[in-house]
Amino acid sequence: MYITSFEATRDNQSKSVSFTIEAQQFRLADAIFVQISAASNPSSATNGQTEGSKDKGVQEGEEEGEEVTESAMYTLHRWVGGLFK
Repeated sequence: MYITSFEATRDNQSKSVSFTIEAQQFRLADAIFVQISAASNPSSATNGQTEGSKDKGVQEGEEEGEEVTESAMYTLHRWVGGLFK
């Protein structure tokens, strides 16, 4: 920690000293790099998900005129967010 601000006030009538101190905490860290590799024998439950990526070609969007409905959570999020504007 290091001190960013210090203010002391002396009261001669009560013979007291009051002070305010502000400090900033900081951490020192070292970056460590290690070599890793893929698992040599992945679980059989991965269904090939650990294999390389494959090109799936052009993906089609939605048909014209199809309306996308929003989820109830998104609707609630928009409603609650509107209350605090």
